[in-house]
Amino acid sequence: MFLCPTERDTLMALHPAIRSCSRLQLSASVIDVTPLTLPHPPEPADAPTDQVRVALLAVALLCFNFNYGDLIRWLRGPYTHAHRCWTRLNDCLATVRDSTPPPSWPRVNSNHTQRVLEQGVPLQGHYSCSWASVIARNLHPLSPDLSREAHQVDERLRKEEKLSYHVLLPRFLFRFIIGIHLCLFRIAFREDDPNARLCVDPSTPINDEDDGNTNAQIPAPSIPGRFLENPPIYYGTALIR
Repeated sequence: MFLCPTERDTLMALHPAIRSCSRLQLSASVIDVTPLTLPHPPEPADAPTDQVRVALLAVALLCFNFNYGDLIRWLRGPYTHAHRCWTRLNDCLATVRDSTPPPSWPRVNSNHTQRVLEQGVPLQGHYSCSWASVIARNLHPLSPDLSREAHQVDERLRKEEKLSYHVLLPRFLFRFIIGIHLCLFRIAFREDDPNARLCVDPSTPINDEDDGNTNAQIPAPSIPGRFLENPPIYYGTALIR
């Protein structure tokens, strides 16, 4: 079925997200997104979030057919730890590769450890959730601590975005990212430090029907013939699951 321009305009007007995506497609035809691959330009410490960068990131994500992984690989640099000296890290790992672990401790899988360093974790996983849970999480109200500390949350998020710890995108785009899971956002305070820390919470369900808490889908640890409810955790093996 083909729609004429007037019909397409009518269709887009029926849903704000579709209308916003259409405008994004128009922007993608004329905007150069390559500046995103350059280091963050120097800015004052109190500079607000760069809304131009947010818009460019949205265009870039559309250009990658909303494949978030492809966007991160294209951004490179600090987003993929490309600035690290992997040769030096691998040389350090080689010095302890054949070390004998303490009694009763398992031998560290050095090849696995190297992959974790280079690629992050999890190295492999299969997660799924219902679209109903994604919508419910998008509509979930802010927790009282987020509302109470809104200024701190905004300040911390702004600073961490400038360090390439986060990619900020227009909210409506969550509807177009295939396979997306939405995590709750929380803050935490450590001891007497008045500065809040941002926490992504992939564990807490928001209701009895919610299946979007991805940590609940991590396989339980076990050994052949025996289930381990509280298995021992050893340095170098804790993230194998």
